[in-house]
Amino acid sequence: MATYKYVTVQMKEAKYLADLRGIKSDLEAAINFCKCLLHIYREEKQDLKLVEPLSIAIIIKYCRPFATGVREKLSIDCVPGLTVDELKEHNNFLALRNKHIAHSVNEFEENEVKAYYNDERVYIDGILKIELGHRKLISISGKEAETIIVLSKKIIDYINLEIKAEKAKLLEIVRTQPIDEILRGGITIFDPKKANVDKRRKQ
Repeated sequence: MATYKYVTVQMKEAKYLADLRGIKSDLEAAINFCKCLLHIYREEKQDLKLVEPLSIAIIIKYCRPFATGVREKLSIDCVPGLTVDELKEHNNFLALRNKHIAHSVNEFEENEVKAYYNDERVYIDGILKIELGHRKLISISGKEAETIIVLSKKIIDYINLEIKAEKAKLLEIVRTQPIDEILRGGITIFDPKKANVDKRRKQ
């Protein structure tokens, strides 16, 4: 009986394929989080305290493939079959991530300083106290969650085609290399105890 082992492919030609796997993983997570959110909305007694954290997680995971970083940035223009409305929704989700969740820019969040007074005695007593006001809106509706699921599935279909093509291309490249050189790649093992959260990973 044959024993199959593997080594990590340590060459620049493998980077895009590895990036595609990460992109697919983010979109799969976005779909799963959307399903959790929809389950909450469909319950007779809704536990709404999870709506905000799930909404944040959904937007971050969905938008991550389209953000600049070490990983290859995905362009929505490469994904076939998206409608005009779907592209508009996609751009709205990116704006929500960039202008509200990642950075406090738009009017979905407001922080106020309030001066309280007695309306009948304001000219006698003056301002009585200072208080703070805060409001923010971070929630994905059921319809938006369903839209993200549809978008994510269409993008994953495209990613799967890219993965298939890249696997075939990389296999041809790997087969031209000396076996000993490929085997020297070994197996990459991630140890979170030794990892530095500030350190940028290799391209």
